[in-house]
Amino acid sequence: MSKLEQWKLVEEAKWGPLPSLGPEWMGKSFTNERGYQVLLTNGCGIWGESRRAKYIIDKAEDWAPCLEAGVEEISSLVLSELTKQNVEVLWIEEKQCVLLKVSSKLNNLSYRWEFELNRLTDELFKHHWVIPMFVQVCHLGLQVRQLTKEVEQKKTQLEELLPDNKLATKTSNKTSKSKNSLLESATERVCVSGPWAAMQEHISLSPDIMKYVNTFQLQAPDENPSKSKTGKAPAIPVLVDVETEAEIEAREAEEQKKRRAKIQEITQGTNVQSIQGKKKKKLKI
Repeated sequence: MSKLEQWKLVEEAKWGPLPSLGPEWMGKSFTNERGYQVLLTNGCGIWGESRRAKYIIDKAEDWAPCLEAGVEEISSLVLSELTKQNVEVLWIEEKQCVLLKVSSKLNNLSYRWEFELNRLTDELFKHHWVIPMFVQVCHLGLQVRQLTKEVEQKKTQLEELLPDNKLATKTSNKTSKSKNSLLESATERVCVSGPWAAMQEHISLSPDIMKYVNTFQLQAPDENPSKSKTGKAPAIPVLVDVETEAEIEAREAEEQKKRRAKIQEITQGTNVQSIQGKKKKKLKI
């Protein structure tokens, strides 16, 4: 009775709840004119009963004499009672067998039925419960992953269509962070190296400007540095001062002193923070 071929008829039936046995119990059954098969499980084992037409007809004369119908009709009627609350459960031989007693009425005529289900092999439990459950879980997992992917795609499409979307906010935040980082590096370079060094670094990136500056510096000393040969003021006036060695040393010492003071202020975080605040205010205008 425990072979797979003998329980093949009930294989395609659907599992359903059995509230009279408890929330963890499930059952399924199959019936035709040759008899019925019923299986129960609590997720840890499986119990089953298979009865043929002769057994059903004989028992119907004792348990349900009021029923005049075929084998399939009687089987379907009594099997449907298992899903109701009027089921008496009796365990036998340390849960190797379970006896289910049902009683009901049909047109005010009482009838009853008894199901005797025996513990089946682990092979049947695996075939009818473990493998179908595992396949169903895997299928649901695939559906969840597919739905999650579709939700992400729809979310991206909405972010591209809506004006106030998170994608634009992320881009704006990234641009703002880039500007702040540029301001911080520029401020640090000016404070450490001095404004002229930072300006010189910037001018060196513009060949046309440097070409004009070099041309202007090569002019004759007697020419007026504030005017060009055409009599118009140059676009970028450059003043060339002649310094003595003592003045140059004094100036370099003063600049070195200022640079050290600036470096100390940057280390303490006072001067850079104030300059950053000013720069950020200008960006917001």
